[in-house]
Amino acid sequence: MKRKFLLAFLSISLTFFLPSIKTASARDQTPDMNIGRELINPGSALYPIKRFSEKGLLLVFSKVDPSKENPFIIKLLGRRFREFYYVFETNDLENFEKVAIRYNTTIGLIIDKNINLGTENTGKYDVYLQILSRIKDTYEYGSSYWLLTQQAIELTQQMLSK
Repeated sequence: MKRKFLLAFLSISLTFFLPSIKTASARDQTPDMNIGRELINPGSALYPIKRFSEKGLLLVFSKVDPSKENPFIIKLLGRRFREFYYVFETNDLENFEKVAIRYNTTIGLIIDKNINLGTENTGKYDVYLQILSRIKDTYEYGSSYWLLTQQAIELTQQMLSK
């Protein structure tokens, strides 16, 4: 019992109390591309705990407080994008596919649930598109990395067009 409580407490703490670090990337040359960093990224020993806590909170929000579910999904999109960028920046090809699929799945959830992104966020998603285009251009045309990134671009555009 104590073990489950400790795990739940740790999961909630990681999700709510560890902010993403806002630092400019060495690869980014323009100030509008300051997308921040996640403290816990794919490949980290704590990453499964982070994902477990996110899934748990999503389940709780969907059952107990649906008004918090949509804002949390939008928050998750930012996390998935920062993880996508982290994997690209560190050339972590082992996690590239998983991260791209998580990002695309989160956008699919936003599209399926018809979640309103709010007008204040559209500039942020335009930056996402710029960065995704740059990521795509670094890979060979038709490679799996290129295709996954192209899919992310198309889904982001679809999300913004709704």
